[in-house]
Amino acid sequence: NGEYIKDGWNQYVRPLSHFSDIHFNTVVLMGAIHVGERFLSQNKSILKSCLYTRAVQKYFERQGAKVILRLGKNPDDDIIYASQSSWFMPSGGSFSKLLPAGLVQQSGGKVLRKFGK
Repeated sequence: NGEYIKDGWNQYVRPLSHFSDIHFNTVVLMGAIHVGERFLSQNKSILKSCLYTRAVQKYFERQGAKVILRLGKNPDDDIIYASQSSWFMPSGGSFSKLLPAGLVQQSGGKVLRKFGK
């Protein structure tokens, strides 16, 4: 049915239904996978992250949005990029915790708090 079910592998995956009332012409999905010493044990999580990102991308494309994938970039550049956004939707992940909503708001952007904690 297109829903991605949270199975405990990460705390911030939301079902696709959480995006149902969000309508934008362009959506930028940001993310990065930082691989450390445990690369082999992380393969399952990496695959799930990729599958989830693809599911979210397809969801927004079906809604008529242009989806831009901004993946694997330098985290400092991502913070600057996100802080200049017109809209920012925090997830439950560490990047959203690093980027205070205030940076977005100081630049004149708005924060969708639906996903924030």
